Amino acid sequence: MDRWRSDVVIHAAAVTDVDLCETDPELAVAVNVTGASRVVELARRWDARLLYLSTDSVFDGLRGRYADTDQPTPVNVYGRTKLAGEGRALAVAGALVVRFNVVSPERLTYWILASAESGKPIRTFEDVRFNPVEVADLVPILVGLVESGLAGVYHAGSDLTVSKADYAELLVRHAGLANRAVITRVRLADYPMRAARPFDTSLQVSAAVLGLFPMPDLEAAIRRLARGFMSTIRTVQGGKG
Repeated sequence: MDRWRSDVVIHAAAVTDVDLCETDPELAVAVNVTGASRVVELARRWDARLLYLSTDSVFDGLRGRYADTDQPTPVNVYGRTKLAGEGRALAVAGALVVRFNVVSPERLTYWILASAESGKPIRTFEDVRFNPVEVADLVPILVGLVESGLAGVYHAGSDLTVSKADYAELLVRHAGLANRAVITRVRLADYPMRAARPFDTSLQVSAAVLGLFPMPDLEAAIRRLARGFMSTIRTVQGGKG
């Protein structure tokens, strides 16, 4: 990395498996805190702009619609280590910290759509709420913030706050799989997990972000994700034929 001498350093690496962080806190600290400290050292050495990608999980989820001025109150090891990483990043002059919850074609989205397509049961939480931003909508926001010269903590998110169950139902509907999907709405209390989960981590999008970009449209992003998945499925099925 010293050979590249980058003008901007984007720190996106983290252990994001919430239960793994809880059972192996030493790993979580090593990556999310110590790792962030080492990236900070590099940014200082190069006099580079630092962008640290953080999470809505720094909040306790008791009320939602958190502003970037609200005091973080994480409820698990993952949230605490990401908050500590934020602190390391903000020690660099001009650093940016952006909090968000992201959705993409992988992980949750793929699991929901693949399960719906194959008729497998989908149990998803009706009392866990967020306003995620899709990767394709997030990237230009991150680039715009870096180019703007702004520093400090900012929130990014979409225009729509939904539960995980709402998100699943929107996905399968836009994929044309509503008749095949077997979705069961469950509550967080019914499925105890190793790490505590916040109920509502929806974020108020920062005024500075809204000054640069329109509010991302979550339902439009869900349509793109659903259509992309179905197009891939048809391609694979056509290849088999």
